[in-house]
Amino acid sequence: MFGRLGRITAMALALLAGGAAERAEAFGGSPITYTFGALPSGGVEDHCPGLWEAWFSAPNDATIRFKPGASSPVTEIAGGQDIFIGTYRPSVPPISASGINAGCGNLSNVVIISQNGVDSSDIAADDYIGVVFEADYTDGLRYRYELALSGATDTVLINTRTQVAVNTAPVADAGPSQTVAPGAAVSLDGSGSGDADGDPLTYAWSQTGGTAVTGFPSTQQDPSFIAPDAVGMLIFSLTVNDGQTNSSLSSVAVTTDASRNQPPVAEAGPDQTVASGAPVSLTAAGSRDVEPGQSLTYSWTKTAGPDITLTGATSATPSFLAPTLAAGAPNAVITLQVTVSDGYATAMDTVTITVTAPPNRPPVADAGADRSVASAASVTLDGRGSSDPDPSQTLSYAWSQTAGPSVTLADATSATPG
Repeated sequence: MFGRLGRITAMALALLAGGAAERAEAFGGSPITYTFGALPSGGVEDHCPGLWEAWFSAPNDATIRFKPGASSPVTEIAGGQDIFIGTYRPSVPPISASGINAGCGNLSNVVIISQNGVDSSDIAADDYIGVVFEADYTDGLRYRYELALSGATDTVLINTRTQVAVNTAPVADAGPSQTVAPGAAVSLDGSGSGDADGDPLTYAWSQTGGTAVTGFPSTQQDPSFIAPDAVGMLIFSLTVNDGQTNSSLSSVAVTTDASRNQPPVAEAGPDQTVASGAPVSLTAAGSRDVEPGQSLTYSWTKTAGPDITLTGATSATPSFLAPTLAAGAPNAVITLQVTVSDGYATAMDTVTITVTAPPNRPPVADAGADRSVASAASVTLDGRGSSDPDPSQTLSYAWSQTAGPSVTLADATSATPG
């Protein structure tokens, strides 16, 4: 029981989960009594007639009730639903969305927005009790309804109905299908998605078919990835949300086709000039491929020049020892070719290695010791003491008389003429 200025000490129904009880001044003013079917027109009564009751009668009670199928006022509503101030009735549940959905055939998709009563643990006089909910009506529109008692000194009935702006679901557009080379870089395009209400969109991409790629799921508008280095089809699906509703799925296919492959670029490295017998390192590290997801393989061969032994002929960086050349010998020119493959196409490039011989050093001539002989005696000269610092070279000889009476030399091109 409560009076206009007093406080009540009975228990009351708790608020809907998540709400907080209001504590304010007491109701007051002339009694208000609206029994089932007697609410003023407008508000919830027009769309859900005969199922609502509201009354305030100081100092007895203040109640908002919903009774599916009720046609006359009752004191207790077993199985009914209400919000009230006064004697707490634990068998009577709060007004619920499911109850309105079940009891009022004209309304559907009911959502309780707020429900205000009093705190059952410490009931203080309250100047507002009521329920606010939204629902779809049979005219295809959605409305917000409020049925409440309000006022500390001049209590009034609130029975309103307001049309709710209906959200239009966004439309997802996963972009056009694409055909790319295996291992290619791919960008999807969700920019064609839109919302008729102009609401900002969030994006949810997922891969729904094909060999899994890195980067999914993704929340970007235009996600990118590297296609698998294999022929096949990938499927991606996009859903957008406008803050209220998810769109329907939009899907796009990305096909990897070997005919779209771009051949690699082979780089055998710069030409080199090296010394006889020196180690030589080659490099095809500058070779490259347009498709970032493809791996390159290498094959080196000698196409010209003296024989060599190539180590690592299937790597990007093989090596060999330059041939050993005699001092003063002509330079040796070696040509090598690298073939680079991305698995679908090949490319070739060559490199020239010039091997230089050591410089020639002059020999040392030794005509032998001076001698004294008798007139008309036979004399044999000896140039065998001559030498050459380059041991691989063969000496030749050329003798000539530079002074004295003329003599005849036999075999003037041998080491020991006579």
